[in-house]
Amino acid sequence: MPQSHPPYSRVFGVDHLVCKGHVTFAAADEGDIYYNGATTADYPGFIATATEMEVVSDQAADAVGSTGALEVTVTGLDADYALVKEEFAMAGATAVAGTVEFLRVLKAEVSDVGTGEVNAGNIQVREVDNVPVMAYIPAGEGRSQDCVLTVPAGYTLYVAHWQMSINALTTMESYYMTRKYDAGGWRRHTGYAYLGGQQSHEAISPFWHPKVTEKADVRLRVAVGAAAKVAGYVAGILVAN
Repeated sequence: MPQSHPPYSRVFGVDHLVCKGHVTFAAADEGDIYYNGATTADYPGFIATATEMEVVSDQAADAVGSTGALEVTVTGLDADYALVKEEFAMAGATAVAGTVEFLRVLKAEVSDVGTGEVNAGNIQVREVDNVPVMAYIPAGEGRSQDCVLTVPAGYTLYVAHWQMSINALTTMESYYMTRKYDAGGWRRHTGYAYLGGQQSHEAISPFWHPKVTEKADVRLRVAVGAAAKVAGYVAGILVAN
């Protein structure tokens, strides 16, 4: 079984794969649970070729020797869909380039901090010398806010629970989608909630868990009828093949 560190967690001796995040829509819209500091429709991180990442803040205080984020750890998958991670010593608004190649970024979190105890600014994890923001840590939140994941090579994910909630009295159609490795398009798994509230699904029997094969992608999506903030997560049991 994989090591028990993010994005894995170990509960009662069982490995889990979890993603969670939030997104704010300025008007009626549809998109992934993926926050990058601006309105966005789709997560851009399902890239085709593994590449190095760079990490940068919009505040000088997020730098070694200052008061904000001193270090950020990025966890993801390499070109072979094996788990990798890299630690970045922060340099404020100057981008710090890494050396590890990522095909997927599963999580970014502040792993060391100064006296301010949180990241002072908004921190981006992005491809070196490229535009796509693969993960985004909002100021003061300490970890990336996106609900997308990819199953590591050699494992199967059984989705046990997914949930979304909305802070506005408007319609919400929520669903997650899966895409098998090298096997065509996305498959939709739908649930609905109307006029605010919460939408969730929990598989209480192992036989009911939706099965997601190795190297497959998962994304949590929502359509809202008006301006709203939506939060959600997906959690599943990770089993070695």
